[in-house]
Amino acid sequence: MSFVDFAHLNRGNIKNGILDYNRQKTGTSMRLEVLDTAEAMYKELAGERAGGSGYLFPFLSGTKNGHEEYLEYNAALSRFNRNLKTLKEVAGIVSDVTSYTIRHSFAMSLKEQNVPIEMISELLGHKSIKTTQIYLRSFSLEKMTVVNKSCFENVYNYMPEVG
Repeated sequence: MSFVDFAHLNRGNIKNGILDYNRQKTGTSMRLEVLDTAEAMYKELAGERAGGSGYLFPFLSGTKNGHEEYLEYNAALSRFNRNLKTLKEVAGIVSDVTSYTIRHSFAMSLKEQNVPIEMISELLGHKSIKTTQIYLRSFSLEKMTVVNKSCFENVYNYMPEVG
């Protein structure tokens, strides 16, 4: 889930264990079962901190409109990414980590598990498979090494003996 969707979730988006919302960016309807671990996390994170805003998480106040809401959202995204940076440093992660990294890692993990691209696309809320293909264009070093090794072994096995 993108941060913008995460920030805009409200209590009404979860009913009978189902998360139902429209993506902010594309308007695509998303409907997913809330897993037990996710439910425990959102109940702990949301708690009283969301206050009376109506939002599930305490990123937005619910009192701003238009440009003011946009500024509030950008400030929340910046705070979120700063917190991720702190967590990555504590964890000893060298590469950059942002809200986008989480979404991309989720998609790449599914790709590595050979989940069909159509399902990945639907889980990401993309309107087009082409968007998902661009999103997943990179292959892991490990997979490329396996393919490369296999290719060279095949070439080597069919080479005439020299000498």
